[in-house]
Amino acid sequence: RANEFLIIAGLVYFTISFAASLLVKRLQKRFAV
Repeated sequence: RANEFLIIAGLVYFTISFAASLLVKRLQKRFAV
């Protein structure tokens, strides 16, 4: 189904963007010090 694919794709995109934001925050802290 297309709907299931869209939901899965949305979850994957949300997870990746969330992980990326956390990674950026960690890098900023590391470079700030």
